[in-house]
Amino acid sequence: MLFYAFECGGEGGKRYTASAICACRREDNDVTLAYLQSLASTWLSHLLFVFKANGSHKLQINATPSTIATPTLEDTAGRMEVGATENRIDRFKTALLKRDGYRCVATGKIDVDHPGPLSPQEEEETIGTVGCHILRRAIAVFDRNKTYLSALSTFDILRHYASMPMMTIEDIASIIDDPSNGMTLRGDAHKGFDNFAWSLRKVDNIPNTYNIIVHRPRGLGLGSVPTRRSDITFQDFSARYTEASSPPRKKQRNTRSGDAGDEVQRREQGIALPNPLFIRIHSAIAGVLHMSGAGEEIDAAIRRAGGGGAPGAVLVGDDFETLHLWESVRSMQQLAVN
Repeated sequence: MLFYAFECGGEGGKRYTASAICACRREDNDVTLAYLQSLASTWLSHLLFVFKANGSHKLQINATPSTIATPTLEDTAGRMEVGATENRIDRFKTALLKRDGYRCVATGKIDVDHPGPLSPQEEEETIGTVGCHILRRAIAVFDRNKTYLSALSTFDILRHYASMPMMTIEDIASIIDDPSNGMTLRGDAHKGFDNFAWSLRKVDNIPNTYNIIVHRPRGLGLGSVPTRRSDITFQDFSARYTEASSPPRKKQRNTRSGDAGDEVQRREQGIALPNPLFIRIHSAIAGVLHMSGAGEEIDAAIRRAGGGGAPGAVLVGDDFETLHLWESVRSMQQLAVN
């Protein structure tokens, strides 16, 4: 967590992570270890696990988050009232297709719904694409009864680790389906991104350009090595296409976090490019999952629970008791301390 803290949230993220670790120190080493395990468990269950597992807050495994990890939980609770609906919004994909020029941004492949004209070869090579959420949509889906504490804990951690502005947290129900939280990808590339097999890292001094970082070679969905792209530059191509089917574009709040002079624009006309804050969060979580080995432990736990076979399989909190997943949790706690 500490290694990626600056990349994710700058000085604020690094200070939060280091302070949380130092706050666990006690004169008794056993007590110190207990505090560290509680901190690691909260980071694991309410950040890493929530982002990695399908089902999000329905799966959270720690009902009592560490107060060290969530230092402003009550204040966050006073500002985060409404979660996103469980139903996806169709216009999310429509907006992304227009902005991204009806192409997978990672491979350049043309979407089958491209309005044309296309050459015969381009017609044959069209593919199906999906609208990929950079921050998984499920993290913003919660209700006041069963999943509210989990959501509060997740966003209170992000508030400090990622230096996420409160206005973003307050508006998360609408922001989660905004084009600034998405990109167009072919299906297998989307799966690879969702599984944190690859992520994006900002290229300094080049507007809206990100290097593709490979964390795990299997299941990338990015094509063969000789032809694979090494970077992605986001552009808004929506002006090329008709306005008739465009979703209404309302003026967005500025959700940037300390990116002085950042080139990403929130325009009243056109479609917003991906928010660098969301890309940094995804990148940092991918890095922590793979550096610590927690990603493999989470995948193994989900497979044993029967959640790795069918798409969309959702577990509930009770499954961690009945399927004896606490051994994996304890193992992941030790990894997460790092």
